[in-house]
Amino acid sequence: MQKFWTLGLIAILAFGCATTKNLESAVGTWDFVLKGTPNGDITGYFTIVKDIDKYTGVIYSNEGSNQLNNITIENEMLECNFNYQGYKVVMQGTFEGQSLDGKMTVDYNDFPLTATKRD
Repeated sequence: MQKFWTLGLIAILAFGCATTKNLESAVGTWDFVLKGTPNGDITGYFTIVKDIDKYTGVIYSNEGSNQLNNITIENEMLECNFNYQGYKVVMQGTFEGQSLDGKMTVDYNDFPLTATKRD
C-alpha cells in the first residue's frame, strides 16, 4: 500500500511540475497581428504577468490599450477577454514554444490571431 501512495505522489508531482513549466512559458510580452478586421489588420502587443494565484495582462495596439480579464492558461491554451468600444472581445489561442496561434471573437465574428514572444 505504501508503494502505491508513493507512486501516486510522484505522478502528481511530475504532472504538476510539467504543467507549471507550460504555464510559465506564457508569461512575458507578445507581439501580435490580428488579420481581417473591419479596421484592417491590427498589430500590437500584449503582456501576461503571473501574480501569486492568477494571471493579469494588458493588450496594446494603435486602437488603444485594454485590461485583459479572466485570463486562463491551461494545457498551453490561452483564453481571456477584454472590452473594446462596448463589445466583449474573446481571445483564444494555443502556445507552441515562442508562438501563439488563435483568434479573437467579437460579436460572433472570428479574426485570426498570431503572436510571437519577445526575448
